[in-house]
Amino acid sequence: MVVAALTDLFDGKIARKFNQVSNLGKILDPIADKLSQMAIVIILIYKFWDIKYFRVLLFMFIAKELLMLIGGGLLLSKGLRPSPAEMVGKVATTVFYVFMIMIIAFGGENAAIKNILPEPVMIGMVVISLILTFAAMFSYVPGFIKQLKEKKKFLDRDE
Repeated sequence: MVVAALTDLFDGKIARKFNQVSNLGKILDPIADKLSQMAIVIILIYKFWDIKYFRVLLFMFIAKELLMLIGGGLLLSKGLRPSPAEMVGKVATTVFYVFMIMIIAFGGENAAIKNILPEPVMIGMVVISLILTFAAMFSYVPGFIKQLKEKKKFLDRDE
């Protein structure tokens, strides 16, 4: 997971530095991010199923990621492109990876190194990460609406 998080961080930087940014990469990178984050959440749900509020919060992550995938798919189906990553999204992703890796490594009975993080701390980490990830999702809404309106104006003008 640490390697996946680091490669996610560096691949965009390398692509921009060497002018290797592609339209396909702009689509596939966020999809890969969403899938890797959902995989981490599924692992956490499995490992920490006994913590009631924890699993509810983790299911909220899955719902948010599915909404993002559906929204991106809707834009693509209309011939539009999802907006590029906002800074809040990058911060949310970084916090997500750091917190979730810490929980897997140090949280509870099912962690790699058991019981260093108490349950309230783990729940707090998930809540913070969830707030950031929803803030990131909502930061895309204005661009999403703007693109849909521009597309509608363009289509209305052609009629």
